[in-house]
Amino acid sequence: MPSVSQPPKYKVNDRVKIRYVLKTSNRYVVINGKTVASQRRKGVIKEIILKENKCGAKIPHYQVLWDHQSQPCLISQHRIVLENEMSEM
Repeated sequence: MPSVSQPPKYKVNDRVKIRYVLKTSNRYVVINGKTVASQRRKGVIKEIILKENKCGAKIPHYQVLWDHQSQPCLISQHRIVLENEMSEM
């Protein structure tokens, strides 16, 4: 019996950004010996795809067109948040 699928949390044309969970996950980069805060990826959702995991549950994935990129990439729902939803830390 397949598991219950999650409903998509975001809609097409929503502005999203990468969600950082750990405080050490690429928050800073070293450029010319100086530590600089890294920029978060921001983009627009172009398509919603439901992918089935090995338990049979359908998990929402999104085709996101990141700013300054020409092709969208596939990303899981749990890795993104709305751009205005999460405040900068």
